Amino acid sequence: MDYILTSQTTINMKDDLSNEELMNGLISNTTIIIKHISTKMYPNIEFALIRDYSITKEDVHDIFQESLITLYNKFTTDKSFTIHTTFLTLLSVVCKRKAVNRLRADHTNRTIAIPDTPDDTEDVMEILLKADRFS
Repeated sequence: MDYILTSQTTINMKDDLSNEELMNGLISNTTIIIKHISTKMYPNIEFALIRDYSITKEDVHDIFQESLITLYNKFTTDKSFTIHTTFLTLLSVVCKRKAVNRLRADHTNRTIAIPDTPDDTEDVMEILLKADRFS
């Protein structure tokens, strides 16, 4: 099944697309290119992020979407930007950085809930040790 991208280019979903075709398709929000990126690249990125960072599938989905938006913004604001790797490698790196940043933010935003009035049988150190075990 062929899809027309421009008057000169047709795309077969089985074909690998060049970095330029992927970049231009993302910039122009071409549905078939976005679908191609999602079906061909998402499974590899999902596997790597879950394996390397132990994050949920929902987080992977969010990170993937945020990364596509980041690349779109980069491509549209920096006209001189060129890709020196494969598009998959670039997208993977952006996703991994976003995963690390998300984990870092989750770690720094953790708080320990300490009751205002500890019950008489526990001292403050016991409460802190319990809170530390559950975080």
